[in-house]
Amino acid sequence: MAGIGLADHYGVLEVDREADEATVKRAYRRLVLQWHPDKHANNREVAEEKIRDINDAYETLGNPFKRGQYDQQVLALERKARGYRLDTTMIKPRMSIPKEFMLSPMGHPDKFVRMVGLSLFVQSRSDVKMDFSDFFKDAKFSLWWLPEINNMCRLRPTSTAGVGQGGGMNFNFMLHRTCNVSEVVLSPGTMPDNTNVIAVASPDYQGAFRFESAQFPGHYLAYKPPTHLRMVGGIVDDITTIDFTLVDYTKMFNYITAEEVLFPAVSALGGDRNFVPLNALRSDANVVLYFQNVLRKAMWADDDFETFFESRSGEWDYDVVKCRVRLRPKYMQLENSLRRARTPAEIAAAISAADNYDVCLLRLETLEAVLCALGQPPSQMADVTLMVNTLDAQKKILVAIPKACEKDVSFRHLMTICAKVAAFGGDQPDPKVAERRDETARELGDLVADKIRYDGVGENVPLSVLTTLCHMPLNWRTCGERLGKLVARRLDGQPLETVLPLLRSVVAALPASKSIAERLADISRGLFHDADPAAVAEALEAMVSGGLCLEAVAGCLGRVLQSAPFSVVTVIVAGLGEIGMDSDEFRTCSHFVGSARTSLEALPPTLLLRLCVAATKSPCIAETTLDAVAGAAALTLPAWSADDASKLLLAVAKAKTTIAGRGMVSLYSRASEVLSTRLQEFSSVQLIKVALAIGQVPACRLLLESVAIELAFSRLTDLPSAQLHLLTQSLLPLGSEHRAMIGVLDHWASNFAETTRQEALLTESLGLELVRQRRGELEGKGQLNADQLGKLAQMLAPVAPHHQMFWKAMALRFVGQGEAEGVADALTHSGKVALQNAFPCGGGPEFEGKADMMNAVRNPEQFFRERAERAAAERGQGKEGNEDGQQYTTNNGMPLEPRKEWEGSAVHAAQTTSRDRSGSASKRKRKRRRSPATSASSSNSRSMTRKKHRERTASAKEKKLEKGRGRDRDRGNHKDAGRDDESSVHKLRKEGKRSRRSETSDAHDHGVTALDDNASSADENLQEQKRRLRQRERRMKLNEEKEKAKADQEDRRRQDAEEQGKRRLLRERRLKLKQDEDKERQQEAEAEAEKRRLQRERRKGRVALDIVVEDGPAIVQLD
Repeated sequence: MAGIGLADHYGVLEVDREADEATVKRAYRRLVLQWHPDKHANNREVAEEKIRDINDAYETLGNPFKRGQYDQQVLALERKARGYRLDTTMIKPRMSIPKEFMLSPMGHPDKFVRMVGLSLFVQSRSDVKMDFSDFFKDAKFSLWWLPEINNMCRLRPTSTAGVGQGGGMNFNFMLHRTCNVSEVVLSPGTMPDNTNVIAVASPDYQGAFRFESAQFPGHYLAYKPPTHLRMVGGIVDDITTIDFTLVDYTKMFNYITAEEVLFPAVSALGGDRNFVPLNALRSDANVVLYFQNVLRKAMWADDDFETFFESRSGEWDYDVVKCRVRLRPKYMQLENSLRRARTPAEIAAAISAADNYDVCLLRLETLEAVLCALGQPPSQMADVTLMVNTLDAQKKILVAIPKACEKDVSFRHLMTICAKVAAFGGDQPDPKVAERRDETARELGDLVADKIRYDGVGENVPLSVLTTLCHMPLNWRTCGERLGKLVARRLDGQPLETVLPLLRSVVAALPASKSIAERLADISRGLFHDADPAAVAEALEAMVSGGLCLEAVAGCLGRVLQSAPFSVVTVIVAGLGEIGMDSDEFRTCSHFVGSARTSLEALPPTLLLRLCVAATKSPCIAETTLDAVAGAAALTLPAWSADDASKLLLAVAKAKTTIAGRGMVSLYSRASEVLSTRLQEFSSVQLIKVALAIGQVPACRLLLESVAIELAFSRLTDLPSAQLHLLTQSLLPLGSEHRAMIGVLDHWASNFAETTRQEALLTESLGLELVRQRRGELEGKGQLNADQLGKLAQMLAPVAPHHQMFWKAMALRFVGQGEAEGVADALTHSGKVALQNAFPCGGGPEFEGKADMMNAVRNPEQFFRERAERAAAERGQGKEGNEDGQQYTTNNGMPLEPRKEWEGSAVHAAQTTSRDRSGSASKRKRKRRRSPATSASSSNSRSMTRKKHRERTASAKEKKLEKGRGRDRDRGNHKDAGRDDESSVHKLRKEGKRSRRSETSDAHDHGVTALDDNASSADENLQEQKRRLRQRERRMKLNEEKEKAKADQEDRRRQDAEEQGKRRLLRERRLKLKQDEDKERQQEAEAEAEKRRLQRERRKGRVALDIVVEDGPAIVQLD
């Protein structure tokens, strides 16, 4: 079979191809007994490998369906090897290919094409550890036949196949005239060049098919080991397969193994805890169906079950005497899997697939072996699956190591494990692995500390181990005293060079190791007289870094100044300066450093910067060393980083000295030259530091202006309020007329105005209390509070008193806008003092709203209360004015009834007035609008307008009624007196026309006046509607922000709940692990007691021996 590239199952079982089922079974049983791993203790790995091949062979040959498939492929491969080709003219792919099928490459009957996400792989059951149904669910495919060309189709997963030509996910590939190979992926695309294939019967294998690209003839779907599915063209190599068998998906269950059937059956019967009799197993419905439908044979006898379980002794525990079986615990199965693993990839896969609880139950020896096997991170070029499995396995092993070490482990063994854990993961491990490694090191350090304190580590511990102990993250409270005594005894008579490594290690563990560090410092001081000056200087450096014996360090350093390394001396002087040391011995050391200008120039920038920072805390260094350090830094300033350069200038500016020496002048001059061209490299914070440092230096005026322009016009909007405050302070030397300063003040003004506007809107919708709460939250995040605003006003009052926009915005910030209260009531004593300094005795800058601001600052409660009362009074007056006028109004504010009367009069006037009269009326209306009286009336209150309108209406009604009564009286007199002459009639008609003309004119004038009032009211209503619309939009925006904040809060709560759940689950698992360990110890103790009892009984001469088994004792009679 080796010549055709297929596993030789017949050769493994040592039978012929024509062997019947009974012969295959006998051969299988014989080989299992022969290669059982228990019979090959010296060569167990070979035996386990042999048993695995035997089981695979019998799994295929013992299943009729699998054996038929295997024999068919063997014959097809042999025919191809002999050069035999099939006649495929009569094969119709549309009729021969099942509707739903599984793609299996020829020569690999155990492998199937599977979809994993949008990728496609060729995998076997052993490649992927998952359930039977999950494996084959993603191996189900179908064809979508296309009508363009005969046998043209598209391959697609059945689970994603849609209805119609455009539905579902298709096999997609990217071929080109210059590209003959392409990976195959899943995509909804339907481009013919990328999806269309032609199904062709294979000329080499009976029942197999090929899939050729429709647009690129000669390119076939191919399987290339180990898992690749590609579209390839040209000459195909020997290991690549382009022929596939399309197995009907309804035959899927024929691929299920006996173990996959027996495992859930035994588990359902309680086999994971107790033994299950074979008779109960034979009665299981799934087992019965498996033998009937898949194996198509009678149920196995006891011997067959025994052979099966013995061949898999790592997973099954079979009792031969009572014919019963149970599953071995998962951690034992995991140990067997790890023992059989050959490569780190197999070990990582086994650990990753296991549960944390089972990993923690592994033996310490097994965990150590895995620790060594997975000690290095996976390669960057490794497979993604390997990388994921390795990282997961590394974390699980690190979690399990401390649990396993809690049992009886010697001190030396524990130290060895600690060393392995310290090196685990390599120099650059994954961040999560590194975090877990540190936590494991701390847990092991606690165990080591317990060993030191309670087990009593002896005197024979070498100094190298003590040095390692001091480097470990120990629990110093537990073992510090004991370890200190041990170290003192071991260091008796040792030189300073021997003590130094221990001293450094203990200092690194401070403050937990304070007691032993002080003891080592005293021991080191006693060894200074006869020690090398370099070693003395290193010991003093360690003592300074740990804060040990600081009073004596300067005196000891003075004795080795000339012979100790200059860099170490500089570190010691800088360290003493950082704590503000000031003594004659320290002044001598500081003067020595400052006088060695040539040596200072050779120091690295970090050390020079440290000396400058020390000068801000020590007047001694500032007077004797700072100038020389500044001169040395000036020479190397172009090589300094932006962060170090900004810190250097700020430290020099803050140093405790008032004398600017030659070195400082050189530094400022050099900084102005170098840094002006590098401003883009600096962050905003670094630029602010530079501005603060050089603000009072005339030589750096140009640099200050460059920094100011860069910040004010490029980065101002990104600065938080605290940094903007510092920037304002740094730009004060430029004056208020500088454009950068003007830009900063404008930004402050707009910021204050926007904040005040937002608080006013929020007060209308949410209320004062919520606004105050929100203001406190924003101030906690960096917004300026009331005291900081007062200090800002104090700082800017003498510099920028004429910037009206800034001061008006600040006044609004203190006073508030609308119903919102400002921040005046939040001022403390320091804030009020700052404002008093800014406006002494009411002086200072003059601006609109200053009086209100000062009143609010002096007595905020009274000011805000009186303002609220005034606002309420104004609202009350407006309400009373409305009640005095007409109660019912229309949309534009006009009274309902008078408007109707005016409308009728206007219509009548329009019907009875000619075009000329209308023109004159228009002129009179325009004249009336331009008249002062009309302008004054339109600007009065609405109540006055309504009052005049009522008076006009009443007068018009009165005139109309009077004229009507006069006409009735005239008619009555005319009727009583009889017919008058023609002159009387003419006179009456003339008077009637005159009265009607007068009435029409009055009505027209009244209509024009009402129209003016109506237009004015309409404009006011329009403005009111616009204002209300803006308020509604603002409220909607604020509500959206509130809902978003609420959703974010809910997300945080849910995440906290999930985290608490995870922690609770972890605690429960740990508790369960501890309970199981206690139970296991109890069982071991009981077993040991039982064993001793049996030994005692044997010594008494009894003839009956109890053979202890898991389920109970069995009595065997002895002769």
